[in-house]
Amino acid sequence: MKSIPKQETNLQQLGFASLLQKLGTASPTEIEIALAERETDEPEEELTPEIVVNFSKKNKARKK
Repeated sequence: MKSIPKQETNLQQLGFASLLQKLGTASPTEIEIALAERETDEPEEELTPEIVVNFSKKNKARKK
C-alpha cells in the first residue's frame, strides 16, 4: 500500500464536490424510479438464501 500525497487527495475531494454540485439532487420519486429500473443480478455464492432474505427484510423496513 502506498500513501497518496495530500495535494492529490485535496484535488480528488474538490473534483467530487464539483461532480455532486453538477449532478444536483433527485426527488424521492426520481430515486424510486431509478432503483426500480436497475438491473438485478444473482447474489454471490457466499450469500446464503437466509442472508439474502434477512437483508431484503431490513432494507424494506428502512424504506417505511
